[in-house]
Amino acid sequence: MSDEALTILSIDDDPGDAELLRRNLERIYGRNFRFVHARNAEEARRELGGRHVDVTFLDYRLGAQTGLDLLRQIRSSGDLRPLVVLTGQGDEYVAASLAKEGADDYLGKKDLTPETLQQAISEARSRYQRRKTAAEFERQRRLFTELICQAHVELERKSRLDPLTKLLNRGAWAELAISEHARARRYDRDYCILMIDVDHFKELNDSLGHPRGDLCLQNLARCLLENCRAADQPGRYGGEEFVVLAPETDIYGGQVLAEQLRRAVWNQSFPHPASPVADRVTVSIGVAAGPEEHWQNVLDHADQALYQAKRAGRNRVESWDG
Repeated sequence: MSDEALTILSIDDDPGDAELLRRNLERIYGRNFRFVHARNAEEARRELGGRHVDVTFLDYRLGAQTGLDLLRQIRSSGDLRPLVVLTGQGDEYVAASLAKEGADDYLGKKDLTPETLQQAISEARSRYQRRKTAAEFERQRRLFTELICQAHVELERKSRLDPLTKLLNRGAWAELAISEHARARRYDRDYCILMIDVDHFKELNDSLGHPRGDLCLQNLARCLLENCRAADQPGRYGGEEFVVLAPETDIYGGQVLAEQLRRAVWNQSFPHPASPVADRVTVSIGVAAGPEEHWQNVLDHADQALYQAKRAGRNRVESWDG
């Protein structure tokens, strides 16, 4: 007789068969077990959902439905607990179907004895432990895989961002420019590139120190993000140079956007006591429109327009006129 008190659920629409099962179990465990009887699928689901059950015995014929239907429902719900099917008569096909759906064993009712029951319970509980271990291993494997995937996504995201400003880095921004250029040429659409440079940035670093220079670049990046349109793609091109890709924008729209950005930087009022332009940080912006034969041509023209803005006194917008 086992010292372990089990809770055993009988799912059987025949009270006589359930009582026969209880008496056989009593010959094994004496009174050291709890026997629960469910007469139909609804009662069975309630008992399984509301109490701890060590082993379930399921009648293969259960009213209008087969126990196989209920077995599928139990296993599909994620319930892995030990389950043995009792049959009035069965064959190898039935046995294979039950095993496929997750039954741990099946017994013919006419063959019920304390010995066969004890063996079935022992085997069902052993299989349950193996199943539970395998399920936990799979859960951990999936969790680990998910963490690895998240780490790869985050690594990929970080590899595309400039670490100081959190804008797209030069390579990632260029990928978008190439894609937009191809789209614009295919559908005969406009786009603009804005090249932006902080005026007298070296003098700011020399007078206020590199930490203030870094803060200036971070503030400028935030200013671009806050004042660009949702479709625009700002990026850090290098040093104190920034770029903005503006899809569906002609040269006039690019000029308007550039002027808005120039004013937004001015309104930040970031101090620059060493600037000969003003007492605050200012930017010069060059604008060029595409598509041309190559996206790099548009970028080069924006850079040349930026050079014109610097020659004209800085803190201004100039556009490439060809």
